[in-house]
Amino acid sequence: MIEIATNLLPIASGFLAQMTANKAQRESRERKFLLQALVEKNKSTQEARTFANKENNVGRWFRRTLVIIILMFFIMPYLLAPFFDIDLVLQTKQKTMYLFGLVELEYTKFKTISGLMKFDEIFNWATMILEFYFGSQFARKR
Repeated sequence: MIEIATNLLPIASGFLAQMTANKAQRESRERKFLLQALVEKNKSTQEARTFANKENNVGRWFRRTLVIIILMFFIMPYLLAPFFDIDLVLQTKQKTMYLFGLVELEYTKFKTISGLMKFDEIFNWATMILEFYFGSQFARKR
């Protein structure tokens, strides 16, 4: 019994020592990668700030007019259409199934809506452009 314990004890202690060494090495690597990521993020922010400081007034006014054009021509007509009794026509696709779901037919139908309508694509494009505009403003050094 003592021989078994004297043989198993070094094996178990070696196993535990190797496990703790591997854990310490893994944590060291993770810390190193986190520090590298922070350095790269800081470098990217600094580059964005230097670029924003070099920008002239033409770029600022271009972004501002771009925001105004997007708001006036892409978003406002859809929001103001119900107030001027302008109906919106939507294209919808409907599916019908025949023969217990084996045959599926799809047809296009147009619906007229008199009310407020939101088009996701237009709002997504507008928000991306606005996010880009405000993102460049936040990168500036205050």
